[in-house]
Amino acid sequence: MKYYIFLFNAFIFLFSFGIKAQNSGNLVETNRINSMGNNRPNQIMTIKKDYSDVKAKGSPYLNEAYVKGTVYINGNPNNEAFIRYNAHLDFIEVKEGNQVYQLFRRPNIWVEMNGKKLGILEYLENGESKSGYLFPLAEGAMSFYKKPARRLIDGKEPKSGYDQYIPPRYVDDHRYYLQMNDGPITEVKVNNRFVKELFGADYKKVTEYAKTQDLDPKNPEELAALIDWYNSL
Repeated sequence: MKYYIFLFNAFIFLFSFGIKAQNSGNLVETNRINSMGNNRPNQIMTIKKDYSDVKAKGSPYLNEAYVKGTVYINGNPNNEAFIRYNAHLDFIEVKEGNQVYQLFRRPNIWVEMNGKKLGILEYLENGESKSGYLFPLAEGAMSFYKKPARRLIDGKEPKSGYDQYIPPRYVDDHRYYLQMNDGPITEVKVNNRFVKELFGADYKKVTEYAKTQDLDPKNPEELAALIDWYNSL
């Protein structure tokens, strides 16, 4: 009799073990067992949110609102218009009435807005020849240009329920270029070393003048004022 009771208990044990083994690979079923009959999968998972329609922070435009400016063709004023520059995609929009146009990207067509010129120029960036819109900050034997670019940084989705979603955003990615006489327009990194190499033997004279004018040569906009002064000597 004891022998049969032993076999019966062994059968029950093996049968129960088999059920657990079958359920071990099933997330929902395993969760049901571990949560005392609650088979809701959100006990171990969360619904993935869709962030594809989230609008990026900031603006791709140098100036969000259209500003009054002038379009030039072959150096001659063609017409006045309302203009804005897309610094992310590098093109100019012109608005006439309710219609918006994209200006042709041609070297002989440029605009003036907010008292500054903006036109297509060829330049070198990391040794690679490119073309795009540049602002001349200083012109002469030594010319200094700015590309007011905006870069789009992708959003960052949370990895867990404790993380915050970081939306996509536009950030400034301005770049600067130098041209000596009629040489190529080349990208430069504005720092103390660059300023020393730029002015060479006249570096001390330039920095002394900068102090009298409260100008920082490592600030690109203020460096442009120093280059204008230097070109006038």
